[in-house]
Amino acid sequence: MNWTIFIIAIIILIWLHHLYQKKIDREEREANVSKHSTDSPWISLLQKFKSYLDFKVIKESSLSLLIANNKGEEFCFQVVATNNIVVYRVNGIIKKEWKFLFWVHENIMYHDIDQFYKKELLKKALQPNIPSVTWKVIEERPFDAEEIDAVSQAIVVVSQYGNSVRFIMKAGGETYISLDKNSNIAVGEVVDMRQAKLLTLEKEGESNIVRVKI
Repeated sequence: MNWTIFIIAIIILIWLHHLYQKKIDREEREANVSKHSTDSPWISLLQKFKSYLDFKVIKESSLSLLIANNKGEEFCFQVVATNNIVVYRVNGIIKKEWKFLFWVHENIMYHDIDQFYKKELLKKALQPNIPSVTWKVIEERPFDAEEIDAVSQAIVVVSQYGNSVRFIMKAGGETYISLDKNSNIAVGEVVDMRQAKLLTLEKEGESNIVRVKI
């Protein structure tokens, strides 16, 4: 009888030990899975790019990230199926796209992206500063109340440089400002200064000029 009880006790102890060991194994597996999910190459890559050069985080989630700078450049990181996708855009236009398998190490992904972007920066830095060969409008504004009040009449006339507006001043004297080439108004017509605009244009190597737009 005593031997039977002893054998049963041994069996129970072995069974309890087996259950305990299975519990330990299960907890270790769960811990490993959790650690892998938080320390995966993809998550590590996102952490690296959160403080990349002059980029700032715009949007992020557990598996995606959008960073951008004030030059119109952005990197979008996202997971699609078993691939890690990275897209580089400039002013909304895709310039480069990477597709990495989920197991690729973060240092490899980072190196590929970083090397590409550094080459892009170098290409931009080496581009010659080509001066502008055309006039560009840098300001367009209406005539203000003081300017309108100072003029008794504004009329289109022919001048040395093409059609111009002759401003006859109330205080005496005249001022001429050339018409913008796109203005559609005939010589001799009176200009309504409340409807006209004053343009300022610039060109590389030249002084700024002013035109009247009607």
